[in-house]
Amino acid sequence: MYLSKDLKEIKAIESTDMFKNGVFSRAAGQDNPVKEKKVVDPATPSPKEIKSIKTFQDGVDYLVKRFKVNAEDIASPDDVIKIANEKGICFPNMA
Repeated sequence: MYLSKDLKEIKAIESTDMFKNGVFSRAAGQDNPVKEKKVVDPATPSPKEIKSIKTFQDGVDYLVKRFKVNAEDIASPDDVIKIANEKGICFPNMA
């Protein structure tokens, strides 16, 4: 099994005949098709990195306390990442 977070690499693997014929498959929980990265406007500032956030729960707590986000709206690490991006921050050390 091989896992990658690199969208270009995932897309390249998924475009091969071996993937299409079932020799390779997505890992459990990764059944969603690869989503394209958004093109970032150079005028848009990069998100502020919050390196102290290392776990999903740390991310939830930070968003709830700092931005008054409803904890019930955060059900997965993907939700944490999405909401953080909307708030102009990111958690590069979150596992």
